[in-house]
Amino acid sequence: FGVTVELYDQDGALVGTATGDANGNYQFDGLEPGTYQVVLPLLIVQLPIHNKEIGIHQEYLREK
Repeated sequence: FGVTVELYDQDGALVGTATGDANGNYQFDGLEPGTYQVVLPLLIVQLPIHNKEIGIHQEYLREK
């Protein structure tokens, strides 16, 4: 899979990163109990679009 995810603590500080394995699994070791947020990167891919409705959604997402 190879996607690197970021882990942030409740104050918004970056705590660590991890890279997913071939199944998309990742793990963070040595964490203290608390509230964390995992952030996935925005993946940009190019796919052929054959449905006008999908194209509308694609444009909407591109604006956000």
